[in-house]
Amino acid sequence: PVTVTVTSPAQESVIRSLTELSGTISDPTETGIQGGAVSVRLTNPQGESWNGTTWVTQAVYHSAPVIGSTWTFSLQPAPEQLTAGIYAISVTAAANSGESATVVVGVNQTIFTVDNAPPAAAILSPLHESVITTSPLPAFHGTTSDPAGIGYVNCYIRRNRDGAFWTGTTWTAEINGAPEQP
Repeated sequence: PVTVTVTSPAQESVIRSLTELSGTISDPTETGIQGGAVSVRLTNPQGESWNGTTWVTQAVYHSAPVIGSTWTFSLQPAPEQLTAGIYAISVTAAANSGESATVVVGVNQTIFTVDNAPPAAAILSPLHESVITTSPLPAFHGTTSDPAGIGYVNCYIRRNRDGAFWTGTTWTAEINGAPEQP
């Protein structure tokens, strides 16, 4: 059967904007691809389809030309038309002999995440502008959130009078052993 793959964006990738929708195609029947194109459907986190201009509730399939063994879809949404969340792209094609590509998740049906907003973070304690005079320092608590998940959190304690940072044992002019960046 015809084999269609999505190479960009990659399966389970996290991207800020959609710069390319493309992939490969092979036709072992050597009869050619019907219409010389693949059929592409892009869906957003709300399950809406991209119609080339905006997101709509009905399913929309686009024709993307096959050149050699590759295809490219050029009507992707602009960055401001993408909200953070999980998107899907489905691509299919048929050979002139009638054989169709089999749907394979992660190959021609790809899921990817758009993460175009910075993570949110809040310090819950100590309270803003608190003066801490006790030793040892009290526990620090906060929250973070991001639709694509949080990889890590950096927390720095800086002393206002001289700008020194707490290493866990002493005060230093460097953050974690590296000089402070301007």
